[in-house]
Amino acid sequence: MKQIISISAIFFAIASLLLLSACGGDYAAEDDYVNYEHENEYVYEHVHEHENDISEDFAHPINSTEFFEFAAAQFAALQAIWDADGGDMWGVPLHSPVIIFCSALEVIAANQPDNVWDLERIYVNGVTIYTGHSRMSSPFIFRGPWGGETGIFISYQYVMYDADFFVFAGTKDRTTAALGHINHYVMHARQPALMGVYGGWRPAVYDGIRENILLELDALLLALATDGEERLAAVRDALFIRQARREITGDYVNENLLKLSEGTAVYTQLLTTLSRQDSIMALANWTRDISDDDDLSVAISYGYIGGALYGLVLDAFEIEWRRQIVADTDLGQILKENLDL
Repeated sequence: MKQIISISAIFFAIASLLLLSACGGDYAAEDDYVNYEHENEYVYEHVHEHENDISEDFAHPINSTEFFEFAAAQFAALQAIWDADGGDMWGVPLHSPVIIFCSALEVIAANQPDNVWDLERIYVNGVTIYTGHSRMSSPFIFRGPWGGETGIFISYQYVMYDADFFVFAGTKDRTTAALGHINHYVMHARQPALMGVYGGWRPAVYDGIRENILLELDALLLALATDGEERLAAVRDALFIRQARREITGDYVNENLLKLSEGTAVYTQLLTTLSRQDSIMALANWTRDISDDDDLSVAISYGYIGGALYGLVLDAFEIEWRRQIVADTDLGQILKENLDL
């Protein structure tokens, strides 16, 4: 991971940006997480459009006993993670209603009782879960039927067989990775009340900026691999590269929203399930994985990776940042001001 970001490489990236015509623009908001609020009647036959469509549920068959054992183990582990956190990470508890479902079986398992569905309480390996039958698709945020509390639905097949997290984290432990996936969406459920951020964001301006983004991510990774003056120099490089890009694209506010919405979710996903060092390794692997992607893919991935990296760099300097996030927060600016750069 330890590498040198040469001045020539930095100026090459800046020069490539200057070849772009002066352009600005907003990110187009995409409501990836849909709230379903029903006043009197709860019917869950809706197939929500998502990149991981419902057909994936049939690619990895499972019987009901295995499914309930998986759900019970996940709920017990989530409870232990949330209890151990005690609200320390974000200032609010992570405890949330969670429903795991399998469309192949048309069965669901919840970690809490509901007041509408009349789910059946069963005990699996000493863990209480609540079960019923329904057909859903994955994953989305849901409000109710827990007295309006925000929770999540998520597919067994999605959390177990979406391979990216395992590759990036360098682990074959699918159970741990599944916990991370669930906590990613738990954070999405918390974001509207916590920081005023909700939904997904896509960059409207992305042509020609991939090299600049990759250099910024490399500089942040170098900051996490070093200390002292070398760490400070890497941070200066990252902020310099970022500023050069922003002066051309005009993307300030909306770039920040992408990092807040997805970056803080990835940060939560990683640090609730992996050590800090393994989290850094996962992000380094992810950065390497996108190095050959097109401009749009790199620009989107930047929100996920860059947001989490800025959070980890802020942590490395022992800067308190998680309690001051609002919708217009700029993580890089917090870093710059606290380090007086």
